[in-house]
This record gives sequence, C-alpha cells and structure tokens, in this order.
Amino acid sequence: MTDFAETKELNVPGAKISYLKSGAGPALVMIHGIMSNSIDFGFQFEEFSDRYTCIAPDIRGCGRSTADDPRNVTIADAADDVLAVANAELGADASFIVAGHSFGGIIAFDMLSRYPQRIEAIIAVSTPVMLGSNILLKPLVPLLSLLLPVAAPLIENEALLNFYTLTLNMSSKNVTGATRRLLSQRNRHVDKSDLAVTSALMSSVMRWELSDMPVEGLPALLVYGDRDMMFTGRDARAVAGKYPGVETVIIKGTRHSPMNEKPADFNEVVCDFLERNNDDVL
Repeated sequence: MTDFAETKELNVPGAKISYLKSGAGPALVMIHGIMSNSIDFGFQFEEFSDRYTCIAPDIRGCGRSTADDPRNVTIADAADDVLAVANAELGADASFIVAGHSFGGIIAFDMLSRYPQRIEAIIAVSTPVMLGSNILLKPLVPLLSLLLPVAAPLIENEALLNFYTLTLNMSSKNVTGATRRLLSQRNRHVDKSDLAVTSALMSSVMRWELSDMPVEGLPALLVYGDRDMMFTGRDARAVAGKYPGVETVIIKGTRHSPMNEKPADFNEVVCDFLERNNDDVL
C-alpha cells in the first residue's frame, strides 16, 4: 500500500500483475526498470495525478507482481502485461502516453513498435537501448543465472541494497529525506525474484533491437543525467538516429534516476514536453 496511489491487481496468463493507479484525465503509463518496482514513480504520481490518470505496473516477478516462471520473463512478456493493464483500466482501444525508466524504456519502445496505434507519446528515461549490442557484455549474460543463488542473500541485505540504490544508481548529493523514504518503501518489495527477472530480461535484451519510429511525428522525449554510468552518448545517438526529431534533455548533476534525484526538475521537463505537444497527446 502507498499513500499516493491505489494498489490494484490483474490476472494475466502466467502472472498476477500488481499496479498503482491514481488521478483522472489523459493516461500516463509508467514502467520501471530492473531491480525496482512501481513505487519508483512516487514523485511523478504526486505531481501528475491532478491532471492525468497515472498508472504504473510492477513487471511480472518484480515488486508485488508474481510470475509462474521468473527465470524466463521476456521484454515482450513485460510489454504485453503493461498493455493488459492499460486495456483493463482504459479500454482496449484507448491510447496513452508511455514513459519508461532504464529497462522500462526498452519495454516502452517494444510496446510502441508492436502497438503503435495505442501510443500517443513516448518518454524514455536513462534507457540503455544499445545494451544488446555490447560485445563485452554478451558473453557474461549466460552466467547471470548461475550467480543467482550467490546474489540472492546479498539483495536481501537492506544495507547493501540501499548502497546500490543511493550511491551507485544515484548521486548521493541528490538524496533527500523524501528520497530515502520513497526508495526505502520501494526496496521493501525487492527480493530474489527480482534477480531472476533481471537475468531473464538481460538475456532477452541481447536479442532485442531498437526499431525505427513507427509513427511519423510521434512526440518523443529522451531524458538522462550527465553523470549516468549506464546510459551513454552511444545510446542517445541511437535513439536520435531511429527517432528523428526526438527531444533530448540532460538533467545535470544526476546519474541513472533523474526522476528521483531531482524530481522537481524532471517533472518540469515532462510537464513542458506534454504541454507543448498538447494537441498530439490529449
């Protein structure tokens, strides 16, 4: 349970999807990255729920969602689950804005490539679209599943999880009391199932490629931090190459989670993007 949104559930083949919903108006569907869950978007729920229907699912096997087989979750599975939630809440023909952080952005791009008629605009945050072409990473991905038994006890150590969250994934200079409270709430729902899903999605992304923009002129926004250690200029150039006209905003002084490191700045960027594309997304 959160204090900024209602928690709901949806049964889909092979999983039970938990998701957050709040607000009214045009739909904004937000997708979290690996080792995370929907609570990651707490600051965005607080900002946008007064004028948007905000929806954020937990990827199957992550957060409060369950998965019959978390070791074999694919990007397509996750994208279809998000669409199923959107269908349940908005209707099977309704279109919506989709925003994804990190791996959630990959899932958002996959949704757009397969269901272009459903997406009004896309917002990708710190999304490593070139991860699958990393020749150094490819040989290591098959080893991830072998490391799960070793890593599981580590991820259940609150101190280590907080170190990853508040030091490696974010700039410690940007951590406030509100940030700590939000991410502490989020991390309570991170466990060994998340590790299995992470391994599975890493394998899936090795077979995934960013497609060309399927809808000419679709509003698209790319946001990332100038100190990000996962997202690189190579990723930004790849998105620009496939999505001509994409707007790119760099939030200075942030690493991989600008929406939590500098939520006011991030929310202002997103709000400005949506307002300027008002005719296309409303």
